[in-house]
Amino acid sequence: MRKKIVALGLVAVMSLSLAGCGNKYVKLGSYKGLNVDYTASKTEITNDDINSSMESKISEEAKAVKDKDYKAKKGDKVNIDYKGLKDGKAFEGGTATGYDLVLGSGTFIDGFEDGLIGAKKGQKLSLDLTFPKDYSNNKDLAGKKVVFKVTVNSITQIPKVEDLTDKYVKENIDGYNTVAEYAAAVKKELQDNLDESILEQKKTAAWNKVIDGCKIKKYPEDQVEKLKKQAKTYYENMAKQYGMELKDYIKQVGYTEDQFNEEIEKSAKEEAITRVVMDLIADKEKIKVTDADYDKQIQKYADQYNVTKDEFLKQVTDDDAEQIKVGIKLSKVQELVVKNSKMNLTKATATPSATADTSSSSK
Repeated sequence: MRKKIVALGLVAVMSLSLAGCGNKYVKLGSYKGLNVDYTASKTEITNDDINSSMESKISEEAKAVKDKDYKAKKGDKVNIDYKGLKDGKAFEGGTATGYDLVLGSGTFIDGFEDGLIGAKKGQKLSLDLTFPKDYSNNKDLAGKKVVFKVTVNSITQIPKVEDLTDKYVKENIDGYNTVAEYAAAVKKELQDNLDESILEQKKTAAWNKVIDGCKIKKYPEDQVEKLKKQAKTYYENMAKQYGMELKDYIKQVGYTEDQFNEEIEKSAKEEAITRVVMDLIADKEKIKVTDADYDKQIQKYADQYNVTKDEFLKQVTDDDAEQIKVGIKLSKVQELVVKNSKMNLTKATATPSATADTSSSSK
């Protein structure tokens, strides 16, 4: 969990509040009435987007077949345990338990998936197969005969979107009774995510214009040094997660130590000025972070990491909490700038109005 919280990002790491620095460091420019250009790959969700998402969700949410006599067919998802044997001995990378495999996906070597077609839940199979001669993942197996011992734990039918029926949705997808209802929910989720992404594009473009319009008198060096120290600590922790020293991590990502230090210095200065400008605007506009704002963000993170709110909060230190609040404050200030500016979309993929195809719902 700590690893995940650390991964909230450098914006959270560089979170010292610089309220009170005022015009000593920055002369604030305009932050309302701006004319801002921004880009977005697209602005509307298409039928293809909806169908693709539904296919993925159906695979994840569909319930396993209860009928013990049901025979697996191509397109079904089977959950299996398997062990690969060469000359009677297990070979490296050839064993797994609880593995989900869609039959016909071509994930395994020829003959493996075909060998499971017709299998029933609980059935144990022995598959005599031969690895391809050009198999590159493990040259010791190339062209060799092996035996896979497989146990079928469960079978799940994964219908194609065009074959979905209201009956299937009602019986397999919790919370929905019809194809149309399910498709509408998927569309809304996708559009909400897209709208959120577009808002982030707007905020970034608008904020860059705000910063560009400010006159930097000097940098708060004491704060810049603290930010540099925090950033270096962040990367040291990141390196440890990969079992490396910082110097090795720096080399791994393609930097020299001098280049790394230059980037840290540049980022710290930019972040320090961002905090000054953020606090100046927040003070002028009386923008504050409320308990409700904080609780909402905590719940969002908890959902993102698939834990309960209480479980997430147990891992949040005082520094983490302050970092999260600063992130919320910056977001609120940026949203104010966006709402009070003329935002011009300069590039987007033209997309038709998105309405899910629900013609199969009556089957």
